[in-house]
Amino acid sequence: MKDGKYIAKAKGFHGPITVEALIENNQIQKIVAKDIAHNTVGELAVKRTLDKMNSAKSVDVDAVTGATFSSSAALKAAKKAVAVAEDELTETEALDAEIEPKSQVKVSVYAKPLSRRIYQDDVDFEDEYDVIIAGSGISGLSAAVEAARNGAKTVVFEKAGMIGGTSNYSQGIIQAAGTKWQKKYTTYQNDSPAKHLAEYLQTGEGHVNRNLLADFIQDAANSIDWLSELGLKWKNVYGHKVIPYEDKQNFAPRIHVYENGGVNGAGVIMMTKIWKAAKEAGVKIIYDTPVVGLITENKTNNHVVGVAVDHLGKKMNFRAKKGVVLATASIDHNEELAKQIDPWQYRDIQKHTLLNSKYDTGDGIVLGMIQGAGLAGVSGAMDADFKFAAGFADIIKTFPMFYVNGLGNRYVNEDTTYGYLTRANYQQETNLDKPTWMIFGKNSIGQGAMPYHSEEDMKKDMAG
Repeated sequence: MKDGKYIAKAKGFHGPITVEALIENNQIQKIVAKDIAHNTVGELAVKRTLDKMNSAKSVDVDAVTGATFSSSAALKAAKKAVAVAEDELTETEALDAEIEPKSQVKVSVYAKPLSRRIYQDDVDFEDEYDVIIAGSGISGLSAAVEAARNGAKTVVFEKAGMIGGTSNYSQGIIQAAGTKWQKKYTTYQNDSPAKHLAEYLQTGEGHVNRNLLADFIQDAANSIDWLSELGLKWKNVYGHKVIPYEDKQNFAPRIHVYENGGVNGAGVIMMTKIWKAAKEAGVKIIYDTPVVGLITENKTNNHVVGVAVDHLGKKMNFRAKKGVVLATASIDHNEELAKQIDPWQYRDIQKHTLLNSKYDTGDGIVLGMIQGAGLAGVSGAMDADFKFAAGFADIIKTFPMFYVNGLGNRYVNEDTTYGYLTRANYQQETNLDKPTWMIFGKNSIGQGAMPYHSEEDMKKDMAG
């Protein structure tokens, strides 16, 4: 390679990404990237990709999973920059984002949970920690922060190549009752966790665990305070749309939104704050390393004493002195399990775009089942119509429209919350094996969250 600074571009999710590679003494000294959209999942992925390349002083590394498109773009640009230094590309070709590098980008493939039990007498432990956490979404990383702050030697094993999981892709909105922000931004001054619990118990229609839900709701306001201490700035509180059978005395606006939040992908802002706190607390995070097994004492004692992991084919075992936290998300992309226990999710896997991380395959659930644990709370899915924002929030006006099923019959109150609407859609489509339809007139164009501002906009969409 010739010494010098070489610049190249590749197509990223939010636009072209520019990478500059510094070559000295026939070796990569530093790779930096520009034009990265701030507060995005791609920003996290690109930073991790740069760390991997700079650490290895090579572009022969795998793309960072969790946001593969963005990390692949940074990696492709870096490969093109190095190709210029090796006289394999011209400077002009390197700056053309449409031109691909000659060497392909590789993506890691991860091991699945083991189907057998593991006992401590049958393994050698690589190392030990007080607390071992599987998964670095908001649940896992928050648990890691608090464990480390309380003096526990803590490690997080993350299956993908970056922190966050599906939490990154969320809007970052959180429900809580009785917070100072709820009092500041709404007229509801006497809301309480008790009312919040009553609402959830009613709308959960008997499918929720009261004790778990009570703990979750009771601590929600503390979670809002905790995130505020980490640097999130809450800017608004709003409510959900109507649920037809709900006792209105239990309703209150409880959905808290932080600065730059409230849109898909804004969860990365929250996760970055928690990640910073984790690093400051001394949490160790090991990427590309799924937990594939729980290690128990023996055949008659299911007490978990450690975990088995797989780091890109290398199998290792770690002892957990105080406990293991499984925070590996649900069966969002596990087609086999969804088919068995969640028909709605199974249909979504087959037919719809999923906003979950594709590495959410319910590994923790599988590991628990292998140990004989029972399942709770696995039912249904949460769909949303992001095109029309139907039923998204009480602050978003529902434009004039109505739904009909495959027989042409109206079947739901359209001015209700999106979870209620999408469940009604699912039931009609499943029962009739026909699609449902939204019908509206010309006067709806430009109203509320209607995405069309003219008939021409609508016709272009229909034609596409």
